[in-house]
Amino acid sequence: MNQRSCIACRKRQVSTAMIPLRLGQGGSFFIGSQHNLRTFWLCKDSKCIARILKKPGQLRSKKNEAAPTPETLRQALSHYWTERAQMTLISA
Repeated sequence: MNQRSCIACRKRQVSTAMIPLRLGQGGSFFIGSQHNLRTFWLCKDSKCIARILKKPGQLRSKKNEAAPTPETLRQALSHYWTERAQMTLISA
């Protein structure tokens, strides 16, 4: 299994246990399996999520690149958790 480091706490975990945060051109932002985008990995731990919402500037691959706003992150994470819950209900 691939191990990745959390952008917030630096703890290493398997990638399937983490949230993939992906940055595209011009500051576009995705959570999930968008290919060919810069990926940051985030633990599913509430402390790590709170830390990245407090300092979203960590989600930049270059200093001159725009980071997502806290509100954009909140909306994307909310959408991610809703989709995960729906998939869990469907597979149960």
